[in-house]
Amino acid sequence: MKLTGILKPSLIKQYFQYLRAKGTNESSIKRKQAAMTKFIAFAQDTYGINKTTIKKASSPTTRLSKNLLLIKEKMYPNFFTWYLPLLLLTLLGTAMGIAVYRQFFSNANSPLAYPSSLTSPPRILSFQGRLTDDSDNPIITATDFIFRLYTVETDGTPVWTSSTCAITPDQDGIFSTRLGATTGSNACGPVISEDIFTSNNGVWLEVQVNTEVLDNRQPIASSAYALNSETLQGFPPASPATASTIPIIDSSGDLLIGASNPDIVSSSGTFTLTGEILSLTSSGTDVGEGGITLQAADTSDASITLNPDGAGVVDMIFEGTAPDTGYGGFVNATNASLTSGSLYYGEVASNATGYNMLEFQAGETPSEKLVFQIADGLEGRLGINNASPTQALDVSGNATASGNLTAGGQIQTGRFISAPTAIGEGALYYNPTDNNIYMYDGSSWVDLTDTGSTLNESEVEAFIYDNDNTL
Repeated sequence: MKLTGILKPSLIKQYFQYLRAKGTNESSIKRKQAAMTKFIAFAQDTYGINKTTIKKASSPTTRLSKNLLLIKEKMYPNFFTWYLPLLLLTLLGTAMGIAVYRQFFSNANSPLAYPSSLTSPPRILSFQGRLTDDSDNPIITATDFIFRLYTVETDGTPVWTSSTCAITPDQDGIFSTRLGATTGSNACGPVISEDIFTSNNGVWLEVQVNTEVLDNRQPIASSAYALNSETLQGFPPASPATASTIPIIDSSGDLLIGASNPDIVSSSGTFTLTGEILSLTSSGTDVGEGGITLQAADTSDASITLNPDGAGVVDMIFEGTAPDTGYGGFVNATNASLTSGSLYYGEVASNATGYNMLEFQAGETPSEKLVFQIADGLEGRLGINNASPTQALDVSGNATASGNLTAGGQIQTGRFISAPTAIGEGALYYNPTDNNIYMYDGSSWVDLTDTGSTLNESEVEAFIYDNDNTL
């Protein structure tokens, strides 16, 4: 029986159409074509089937062949009917076994070693084909190829075009090349740009052999989109990160965001930043720039809590010689709506004493200028220029009251055994030697207890009153 009587061209074509309908990829179909070709050669050698000479066309037009060489042979009756399916299953099982071995044993991946900087995967497409003339004779001489990538199946403008690559097929006309590679064997550059597979849903390959552009562009299988691993769903990593990029930790351990006015938002729950030492630093260079704002959401009535632990403090360090324009001081508290409560409030919820609730120091060698002390009995004492006040108000230095001064108890004047230098008209002092009180009338000290004093009672009333507002 003639081989063509069983394995007709139409049957071969139908078989490969069947494989494509099942979704078998082209590389697998090509391997099956090669396996069948070798099997036919084996049958020729084993069973002595005569080869049929195929005449070579005088002026061949080059093309990529997708058909096996058709040969007319003789063979024993039922050979292909019974043994060809078994052979194909054997070849398929062998191929799968080899693939599994290579995947899990021979080429098993070692533990990943991550790079210290961003490393893009090579954007290289492996392409394999078989080159024949119009009579299906393999072409084995160097041939010029040009490859193009399109984002549409027909027409359009290529998004990538290779250089003219001279490729030499093997004795069967089979060749392979690496599109996008610029070095190494079978390289056919230039580099394929990173956005071709990350920015397009579909990409098609067009092949030109010498001057002939082959019909039907080939769609790039989804495996080529593994190049998208250098992005995450189309978003590339970046440092500093900008809009539509993925922020990364750089080699210095920094997370940099280069976008203008970015937000990091937690839509629910508690957003926590934790570190052995947590530092917030602004980078503004001009006055008014680079500020740090801690702000609760408007209308939320939320509080801002600063909670140092143990002996920790809230330490504010200022460096300027004067506060910025528009501010009253380096520490400002403003509230235009306050109607009750306190703008500043402090609390020590214990019966401890001997500490200062408030203390301000100044000077090249700082010393206490204002102290509010909690003394024995939880008595509050305010000392001005006095670090250890002994009275509720203890002032070291002169004091001036521009309004009325009312005392509910005694008033003790200064004690001098001789007349001091008066601070002004109306000044008083007590002389413990003669037990008299003297008042300065603008020119001299006058003894208020002298019955011969020129001051009358109404003049004295202008200076000294008791608690009942009587002399």
